[in-house]
Amino acid sequence: MNIVTRTLVASVDWAALRTDSGSGTGLVRAFEDLSTAASEESSRNAYWRIDNEVIVQGELYEAAVPALEVLLSMAPTAPPGPVRRSLAELVQQITFGQPRGSEIELGNTDLATRCLALASEATWIFYGWLTDDDSDVRECALLTLQKVDSNEARKGIVFAACRAADSTPGVQRSLSEIERGLL
Repeated sequence: MNIVTRTLVASVDWAALRTDSGSGTGLVRAFEDLSTAASEESSRNAYWRIDNEVIVQGELYEAAVPALEVLLSMAPTAPPGPVRRSLAELVQQITFGQPRGSEIELGNTDLATRCLALASEATWIFYGWLTDDDSDVRECALLTLQKVDSNEARKGIVFAACRAADSTPGVQRSLSEIERGLL
């Protein structure tokens, strides 16, 4: 874990935050495991221990905001491959999430808005991911950018360049859905 990520993780009272299991105490170890994952299996294991706590079936829990901060702080030093892929997928999932009904009942109605605002501060990380060797990372980057970047002209130019340069089926499918207004 880089120093920024370690500091952010240590600054949060994870046990006090709502997650699917009740509290975020297990997230600290999951973040550590993701940052040090050496295989696809270990990366996916850490991914699911984060995903199944902060966002379940597209519904966000209170812990999603600080979890997203941690994930974004990991992005600049995340190695290519399974770790970066898991990181990109987690960011994309959180970015597309909506508050869980129980969070809305507790007055946490702006959870998705706070996640979007936070992710929009990392726009250039996502643009950088468009050049990743992993097509899954590129696809997550496109989806995340569509959601968080309000500069339509910039997105249009870059997405057109991606369409011309990247023939990967998942990337092309995502670009088609974006162009048709489905995302």
